[in-house]
Amino acid sequence: MIRILLRYMLALGCAALLVACASSPTSNYYLLTTDSLPSASAGMPPQDTLPSLGVGPISIPLYLQRDNLVYHREDNQVHIAAYHKWAEPLEDGIARVLTLNLAQGLASQNVRRFPWHMSQAPEYAVSIDVLDLDTRAGRANMTVEWLLYRPQTGASVVRRVSRVQTDLEDRTSPLQGIPAAYSELLATLSAIIAGEIRSASAAAGASP
Repeated sequence: MIRILLRYMLALGCAALLVACASSPTSNYYLLTTDSLPSASAGMPPQDTLPSLGVGPISIPLYLQRDNLVYHREDNQVHIAAYHKWAEPLEDGIARVLTLNLAQGLASQNVRRFPWHMSQAPEYAVSIDVLDLDTRAGRANMTVEWLLYRPQTGASVVRRVSRVQTDLEDRTSPLQGIPAAYSELLATLSAIIAGEIRSASAAAGASP
């Protein structure tokens, strides 16, 4: 009798577990993507004369260092989406997209991600410190302090704080518009950085 009762209870437990699994919401995973940037090849020197470029290190605020999408709700509150997640660490996604964007924007294949060995350090590198990346009132906002520097000497070339924003696209869920909006912000930032790199390269080439 006890054995039968145990089997019955086990069967009920398995059934309840299957029902719970079947009713659990499915997680959605997102990637940052590259946008079509205007090619800089028309106004740039030949590709083999372009300076090599490194991207990184990248830092993001602690509250964004999680798998879940995080966005502003109201006042000083933020919302952590339970079932909307990044498919890769956010800082890795930012580094990947910036690398691809800058390679395209500068029409160069000589762009690499941090870290690198000092014996193979690029001529220029850009480090990114994301100060703010959020959505408010239907707009996505990003504030970044970035530094263009020479890894071989540690010399700073350009330091800037850039603030960019874009409207969130209308989607079924507001969360679904965040990855596309953040990707657009990174495309805008990439264009800004690429312009500074072109200026620095031209100035270095003009120096005696």
